[in-house]
Amino acid sequence: MSFREIWDRINMRPWRLVLLLLGFAIVLVALDLARLVLPTCDAQEKAALTEFPQYDGRVAGKDLAIHGDEPNWPPLQEPPPGCALEFATPQASPEQVLGYYEEELTEHRWTVERFPVDEEGEFEYPHLEGTRDGLRYMVHSFELPGSGVTDIRVLVYKP
Repeated sequence: MSFREIWDRINMRPWRLVLLLLGFAIVLVALDLARLVLPTCDAQEKAALTEFPQYDGRVAGKDLAIHGDEPNWPPLQEPPPGCALEFATPQASPEQVLGYYEEELTEHRWTVERFPVDEEGEFEYPHLEGTRDGLRYMVHSFELPGSGVTDIRVLVYKP
């Protein structure tokens, strides 16, 4: 069958085909823009992040802003996948913070693995990772020398 026979069989005017293809292109561009602008944190990740209080009894979404839960504007920045928290505490060492999260995650049926620092003086710091139901829960805790404050970073995402 030739192209002309196929075209006659479809019985579509050329301008209708152009409109159909243009509409399809507009939908693709709109979906891609929505993906860039919409939050990177989905309901399952947010639920995992809020299932127990963070260190010091802080509540994600109430006491702590959830990064990735807000619209991603401007859209050209590269947001991390999932939900993230960043906060600090002057009341505990990084090891105490990681101990808290290891206990809470284990109690909530996460499989937890700790990663200690191998060599003293490295920039790397101890952290832990938990996995459950296709999600990953990462906690980084570190104290900058002389600050007396422990920074805590929590990330829940789908790998």
